[in-house]
Amino acid sequence: MVIPVRNHQAAQGPRLPGPLMPTPLMPMMPRRHGRRIGVLGGSFNPAHTGHIALSKLAKQHARLDEVWWLVNPQNPLKTTAEMASFQQRLAKAKEVTATLPFIKVKASEARWGTRRSYDSVKLLRQRLKGSVFIWIMGTDNLVQLPQWYRAKEFVHLSDSFIARRPGSFYQALASQGAHLYRHRCRHAASLGTYGRYYVGCHFQDSTSATAIRATMDWPPHPLHA
Repeated sequence: MVIPVRNHQAAQGPRLPGPLMPTPLMPMMPRRHGRRIGVLGGSFNPAHTGHIALSKLAKQHARLDEVWWLVNPQNPLKTTAEMASFQQRLAKAKEVTATLPFIKVKASEARWGTRRSYDSVKLLRQRLKGSVFIWIMGTDNLVQLPQWYRAKEFVHLSDSFIARRPGSFYQALASQGAHLYRHRCRHAASLGTYGRYYVGCHFQDSTSATAIRATMDWPPHPLHA
């Protein structure tokens, strides 16, 4: 079912429409494409249970065959302070997903020389035209979305599965990032035509990479890497 988005008064601020509570899975629709691949991009500094929980949630509700983790060599919006090396972050991501075969940890951005989500997703679509790519993120990323490179074009380049992360949902509803997704909302299982999004599914894992870095030896010392 496609839910049209209505304009709201400026005094109310931009509002992200759509299913705000977890909804039952739709019956499996006939496949018209090849693999349905979720794309979770980020620094993964380090990879943790929150990334896994989000990947599982997206796989279930968006009917994904695989979830690809694109480990970014250096996020343009983040500093290098407390940033582990690319190889350390890649190795940790592979370690925590070793028992989850549906998650594929990719070093594609390092090989391609891309640093921005727009460029990476565009290349994926060009190189694997038989597959459907669905961007995965939490509502905390929705707040930051306007800062992304070519953000207005990015929301039309790929469908997006947006999960409700604790502590950021209502801020996300009022954000300019929500306004970028004002065109149409779809049920998660029907994503795949590009330029649509789904928001819902409570994302209960509140694990934070920032908190992990404050409580453990990360980035790992070179002698322990």
